[in-house]
Amino acid sequence: SIKGPFPRYEHKKENMQSVIRNHRRAAYITPDEDYEGLTVKPRGIDPNYCPEYLLSAARDSWDLAVDLGEENGFRNAQSTVIAPTGTIGIVMDCDTTGIEPDFALVKFKTLAGGGMLRIINQSVPLALNRLGYDVSQSKEIVDYVIGSGTFEGSPEINRESLKRKGLTPEVIDSIESQIDRFTSLSLLITPSLVGHDFCKQKLRVEDSHLEELDFSLLSHLGFTKEQIEATNDHIFGRLTIEGAPHIKEKDLAVFDCANKCGKYGTRFISWNAHINMMAAAQPFISGAISKTINMPHESTIEDIKQAYMDSWRSMIKANALYRDGSKLSQPLMSGTVLKVDVQEDELMAEGLIQMPNHWPTKLSLDILPKEDVYPIDVVAIFRKQRLEVIMFTSILENMLMELWERYSLICIKREQHSRL
Repeated sequence: SIKGPFPRYEHKKENMQSVIRNHRRAAYITPDEDYEGLTVKPRGIDPNYCPEYLLSAARDSWDLAVDLGEENGFRNAQSTVIAPTGTIGIVMDCDTTGIEPDFALVKFKTLAGGGMLRIINQSVPLALNRLGYDVSQSKEIVDYVIGSGTFEGSPEINRESLKRKGLTPEVIDSIESQIDRFTSLSLLITPSLVGHDFCKQKLRVEDSHLEELDFSLLSHLGFTKEQIEATNDHIFGRLTIEGAPHIKEKDLAVFDCANKCGKYGTRFISWNAHINMMAAAQPFISGAISKTINMPHESTIEDIKQAYMDSWRSMIKANALYRDGSKLSQPLMSGTVLKVDVQEDELMAEGLIQMPNHWPTKLSLDILPKEDVYPIDVVAIFRKQRLEVIMFTSILENMLMELWERYSLICIKREQHSRL
């Protein structure tokens, strides 16, 4: 009212006010025929599910919005929105943001500058307490989800077993002090962290293994896959509350998240429920809701079509779908192991990849500026003969082609070496 309404408000006055009146009607469960100019009707507040104090506050708010709008006009084209608050929410130490359910009980956030942040839901102990679990039971459940964070009490790989394998107390202390920086045991106990010299001299690791990305120091020490997994679950947690000691089946729904939690989790909130939640809130928000509708990796094209259709029928003003694992690098991950069966012949039939005569293990390119100033040598070394090698090669070549065109660079030599 101080600065006055937005420009050309008088030209759109009736339309703007009718939108606000429709919002108020949704708060009062008005009959469909009373809405102004709507072919698809919004969902109103159901008094059977909304507490009286909240229902009263919603109605008072829209009454005030209508009255003030008629008196002073509206400064902004939208009076309310739900903004994207993912990063802000993390800074504010919030478990969930906006109208989102939690992504997972334990999340791994990819940082823009590199690295990964392990984020744990802080509301689990509070929820367990409210559900009637005692302190001891709650601690066991939480440790099951997020892990103990220590070698103490570990069933297979612990301080004593590591000592017997040749690690000194100092090395073990160093490893244990860095547990919170890693997401799994295999990434924690590596030649880089233990020390190359120590690995060669004390643990008899060959030089050729020290830089191998797929080298397992734990397997080299004689630990089995089952022992490594059991210890990993103890220290880093199973990332899901399903199967936890003491937890009751009827309480599991309280802890459901947008995605399956970890590799053991099976429960998640369906994408239909995301849309229903947004549809319930949309009538009371004049703008759009910034929110991701999370879909499992197994979702089909028909599921996506249906999600857009349901959103339109529910009068949702924005729809952002994301199918888990659609991008090689996504901001949040839940620790879920995606089981994807992609046949190479299917990709070849679709023209997505081309099968070379030999699997490349080295791609070498020399690039020279047209002015012949400084040469640039680009070398990519591939350690495995896998489908990803072909796909990465294609991506790299496309990237370099764009580089040449944009900065007037020319390629003078290209060599592709086959595995000997």
